[in-house]
Amino acid sequence: MKTLLSALALSFAFALPHVASAQETADIQTLTRLSEQGSVDAQLALAEELLLAQKHEEAMHWYTQAAQQNHAEAQYQLGVLQQAVNRDMNESRQWLERAVQQGHGKAQQLLGFMYQFGRGVEPDMTKAEHLYKQSAEQGNAIAQQALGAIYASRKDYAKALHWFELSAEQGHSLGLSSLGGLYERGEGVAQDKARARELYVMACDAGNLIGCDNLERLDK
Repeated sequence: MKTLLSALALSFAFALPHVASAQETADIQTLTRLSEQGSVDAQLALAEELLLAQKHEEAMHWYTQAAQQNHAEAQYQLGVLQQAVNRDMNESRQWLERAVQQGHGKAQQLLGFMYQFGRGVEPDMTKAEHLYKQSAEQGNAIAQQALGAIYASRKDYAKALHWFELSAEQGHSLGLSSLGGLYERGEGVAQDKARARELYVMACDAGNLIGCDNLERLDK
């Protein structure tokens, strides 16, 4: 049975509704039976199918069943959904913390974001930086850019360059734009406006508005 990728990104965008085929209906029935028997893998797969169909409450039910069995990905997805659907930041934080305890990189990044900007918690840059670093070291491009930005704000450009480069290497649009800024200003690296422009072009092409604005300003 084909396992579907999660339809929920950090942007909280949901998939468009679709009409289930006979095969999909049979698959969901099988997943439901296995989920009711306590299969964590089935519960997670069923939640993903239901999320794809925009049945958010039902998806949350099965994510909860899997999360209660200590499945880190289910805990993370439930944390995201608690924010996106229920706007319950406290419940979200609790599930994310449980996923973080298991070293879940995306949960580390999202919880770091919450602490950085005080979303449902008291702002705490020390905790935010710690969580971002944990996530960044696991290769999370969003966390790498965020950690680089923290170092750049302290004028620690060598560390900022390191993390921006890692983020940009993965094609993260804000990482590309942030790295371009260092090259444009010559911070932590020899000034190279041609290289900055290349990075801004890549960021803009990837849909980053900051990169587009920087490119337009640089070309004036």
